[in-house]
Formats: sequence, C-alpha cells, structure tokens
Amino acid sequence: AIKKSNNKWYAILLTDGKKDIQKGIGNVGIDLGIINFIADSNGNRIESPLFLKKDLKKLKVAQQNLFRKKKGSANRRKARSIVSKIHENIENKRDDFLHKLSYDYITSYDTICIEKLNIKDMSQKDKYWNKRNILDCSWGKFASLLKFKAESAGAKVIEVNPRNTTKTCSCCGAIKDMPITQRIYNCECGNSLDRDINSARNILAQGLGIAESENIVSSSSVKQEAISSTPEVLGYE
Repeated sequence: AIKKSNNKWYAILLTDGKKDIQKGIGNVGIDLGIINFIADSNGNRIESPLFLKKDLKKLKVAQQNLFRKKKGSANRRKARSIVSKIHENIENKRDDFLHKLSYDYITSYDTICIEKLNIKDMSQKDKYWNKRNILDCSWGKFASLLKFKAESAGAKVIEVNPRNTTKTCSCCGAIKDMPITQRIYNCECGNSLDRDINSARNILAQGLGIAESENIVSSSSVKQEAISSTPEVLGYE
C-alpha cells in the first residue's frame, strides 16, 4: 500500500514474518503517572517525556499563523501543513518512546502488573492542564503495546483495580490520605517510601494475588517476589 502524509509518500509492506520477543524473568508492578511516567516496584523511575507539552509553544505559534491566513489560499494550505507536521512529529516521538519502553519491560520480566485506568473518565474530571498531560502521556496506548508484546513473548500482563493503591502502606496495609503534593509515603509502621513506588508495590501484590488464584504464576514465584526488592536498572534511554 502507498500512503501520503504531509507531502511525504510511504510504502507499507505486509508480511507473514513475525519477530519473536524473548521475555525476561521475574515479576514487577508498575504505577503510571504524570511526573514519573513509570515508577515500578523495584524502585525504577522513568520521567514522563510529555512531548506535546515540550512542543506546545511551537504548535501554538503555527496554529496562530494558520488562523491568520485567508481561507482557500496557498498560504493557508502551507500553514496547515506546518501544523500537521508538528502534530506528526509529536506523535512519532511518543510512539517511539512507548514502543521502546514496553519492549524493555517485556524483555526484563515475565509477569507485569499494571493499573486498569479509566483514562476517559480521568481526563473528563480533571482540570484542563491535567487533562492535557493525561492525554499526552498515552497510558492507554502503552498498556496496549505492553499486552501486545507480552502475547508475542509469552509473558503476562495483569491489570488490577487502582483503588487505594496510593493510600495503602505496602508494608503493613494501613490506609491514609495522600494529597497529590505529598510525594513520600510515611507510615507509623516505619515505612518511608516514594509514593509512586509504594503504589507500584501494592499493584504488584494485588496482581500476584490474582495471578496465584488463576495459576498464572507459581506460588514459589510469588513467595520469591515477596522477599525480593532489589532494584533492577532497565536499559531504556
């Protein structure tokens, strides 16, 4: 198939060939966020790139220039093409980030526990600026890519209810209020931990509980994960 986009032609080739992905070993819980795109149960954090936010000033200038052009004119078509190219560049950078990151997690672990987020509901309830950042993160696309690659590699992605994962102590199970400005979870039991990593460990525990009950992972694997919290550095750059 031949496709034209922003004055560029692309040849699209379909093949029956399939690239095998080798899954990793071990279990991990993932908390998705805006400040940290990912914080996981092993202590790894990856900052949100927020590609739209970074190119927003350039996009606004291009859009303002478009609105000033006369409708139907060659200058307006040129200005519209510039806006479209900026959007395309943002989307390409985001897709590249999501593909590489999802690949890294699949090749590092065989069981990945993530939040089952209602992104549409979240984006409608939050204020505009937070809504834009939520959509910029593309958590839903990341989850879809993760599940797609997991199926290819024979790995498992387990979605859990995110309710109270931030408010619950990952050590003793106590629940306390956690305002968004409070970045460290401090519990009376002595647990003091980054709020997102604390949430990731709760997601992992909940996911492994589901996995054990459904025989997705062995009980020995669950036990080993419960006593192991050594941080593992991923190869993503």
